[in-house]
Amino acid sequence: MQFFINLLMEVNDIFLNKYKIESVLGSGGFGKVYKATNIKTNKQVALKTDIKTRGVVISESRLLRKLQSIEGIPKVYESGKADKTTYMVFELLGLSLGNAMKKNGGKLPAIASVLAGLQLLTRLEHIHGFGVVHRDIKPHNCLFDLNCEVIYLIDFGLAKEFMIGQLHQSEQSGCSCVGNSSFASLGNHMGFRQSRRDDLESLGYLMIYLIKGRLPWQKSAHKKCMGKWQKVFTIKAAVPVHELCIGCPGEFMEFLNYARSLKFDEKPKYDYLRNLLEKVKRSLDYSEYSFLWLKDFSSALDSSPRIRGRSNYRRDSIKTKSRKAKRSSTNTDWNFEEDREITENCKRSSKKNKHRRSKAHAEKNTIIEVDPLPKLVTSISVMLPDTSVDNDIFDKSFPDQDSSFDIDIHNKSSPEEDYSSQLTERNEPPEIINRSIITKHKNPPSEVTNERHLKGKNCCII
Repeated sequence: MQFFINLLMEVNDIFLNKYKIESVLGSGGFGKVYKATNIKTNKQVALKTDIKTRGVVISESRLLRKLQSIEGIPKVYESGKADKTTYMVFELLGLSLGNAMKKNGGKLPAIASVLAGLQLLTRLEHIHGFGVVHRDIKPHNCLFDLNCEVIYLIDFGLAKEFMIGQLHQSEQSGCSCVGNSSFASLGNHMGFRQSRRDDLESLGYLMIYLIKGRLPWQKSAHKKCMGKWQKVFTIKAAVPVHELCIGCPGEFMEFLNYARSLKFDEKPKYDYLRNLLEKVKRSLDYSEYSFLWLKDFSSALDSSPRIRGRSNYRRDSIKTKSRKAKRSSTNTDWNFEEDREITENCKRSSKKNKHRRSKAHAEKNTIIEVDPLPKLVTSISVMLPDTSVDNDIFDKSFPDQDSSFDIDIHNKSSPEEDYSSQLTERNEPPEIINRSIITKHKNPPSEVTNERHLKGKNCCII
């Protein structure tokens, strides 16, 4: 019954005798988000409902109310249950970072990535201060306000509290992979419980993605198959950080290495990470840059996704086909017997083609079983200013080494096949990281290689 209640909410419907539905902002497995207007105050808001009675919206609203004092967290106006539907009314926001990339040709300049990273680092520092980890950092969960100045962190449907009273949760293995596989931390892939370090690692991937427009493992991340998470992990674990950061400021490499070096319950040095990004900001010398150019695209607000999942394209296309069929049925010269024969022939042809496609798809996607946890080095070193950190990490809860391994940011082809076959141990000694823009080179400097004790269960696949 819950499912049909939500489907019946159309444009111009009135919800709770208060909110007039203006448009659908997004829909997915966890619910729908509508743009609505409070008919009593004439204020525009966002209305989120649960498609299934799983309490996700109620849990999200509870966490958001806890974080209301933080800048860049959506304001919650109302939440509860109505007609077996759980709902939440919150602040209406603008375009996402993902939309900004599309409007700018699929990438953003380095200064834009740094400015976004600085804001999001502050958001994470504050929500971590309240004992909450987001667990789903990605471009479409980072929205601008309507003035295109402040970046908001949204969608706390997967967020969890990591503090029990004054105590940090203990490490745990065998957990499900959650969030977006493209931006998920390595620990998330390996089935460990997530903590503050995982949010920071995801932020590192996001900043790199904003500049380059793609990540090496994204082709696998877009595949809808049972082994998607495993395929992404295989590539992600094999890519050296200095190769991943080619074309990005050198400080991004330090940022990502530091996030990976943290222990499960270790408090991150946010000021150290902030200083890295501030240094890049000064070196780029774009003091006048802002995101105000996005205001020109404010009309695209209704088309921007606000929640995981697919849009209403299929339902809209069905309505269009229905209208066309009605118009066709009014034609008195229509030969219904001929139409019926054509329809039956199309059905038979469709079944044959579907069978061929299924067979070809099965042959193409034959899964080869491999060890889901590739052998990695068991310690990690990061050179910080005047200090050295040696930690065994990640016991816990979307190119080759030669010159061909360098990532060409203009090359659209995916290097996944090369990654999958290049799982080798890396035991180079750490060196001081070059802080300049990382470029291609035949003999890359020795880098900090990610490693974790792979003690937990096999990677969870969703």
